[in-house]
Amino acid sequence: MKEKKKNLFSAKRRLARESVLKILYAYDVSQNPIDFCVDNFFIFFYTETDSDDVIEYTKKIAYGTIEMEEVIDEQIEKYSENWTLDRMVIIDRNILRFSVYEILYVEEVPPLVSLNEALEIGKVYGNNDSQRFINGILDKIVKKMRKKK
Repeated sequence: MKEKKKNLFSAKRRLARESVLKILYAYDVSQNPIDFCVDNFFIFFYTETDSDDVIEYTKKIAYGTIEMEEVIDEQIEKYSENWTLDRMVIIDRNILRFSVYEILYVEEVPPLVSLNEALEIGKVYGNNDSQRFINGILDKIVKKMRKKK
């Protein structure tokens, strides 16, 4: 029973992360305020089956990512060799952004979980190079964090 509950929790978090990716994509492309993007996402994509947990975590990560965007972007650029944010594929850039937010600011999520989730989402939404690119940057950030502890 405990394993089933854990899998349900993981599925909810995955759905929330995928929702965050879509919100950040809309934010990045439209340049509309984050509130507008979040509200419209839930207007157009909310279903009765979405739990309060999914909605709450989606909002937490989306708003947190934008709030800390400058710090997050500095970290991404620091660990991406010869890549600037504007040259990155928009999907990869936004997967990196919300994953770095989780790694740096969401204590209840182990960094390796964030990294693995980013890779899985990159596999679904990114291109053939997304996983390797995302892994290269996030792995460096996670290793840096381990050295600080």
